[in-house]
Amino acid sequence: MHPDLLEEVEHLAYEAEMQYVRKDPQTRYILCSSIDDVELNEPVLVSYHSGMKAYQHATHVAVSSPRNCYGGFYYTDGNPA
Repeated sequence: MHPDLLEEVEHLAYEAEMQYVRKDPQTRYILCSSIDDVELNEPVLVSYHSGMKAYQHATHVAVSSPRNCYGGFYYTDGNPA
């Protein structure tokens, strides 16, 4: 469901190399939706959907980068990090 339009969103999958800590990289399908941002050769955070037995884009994780962060980082008490 699209968060703003409240319409169904088509879900897709693509092949990507998964990098693991304790085993060799493997090619896996990653589930995503048409509103997800996917850029070639850029890392993507994923989570495992146990019901569908597949990896999917991590939707409940906030990631900051120079492209989406303005103003710096701060501690919860307001002091610059």
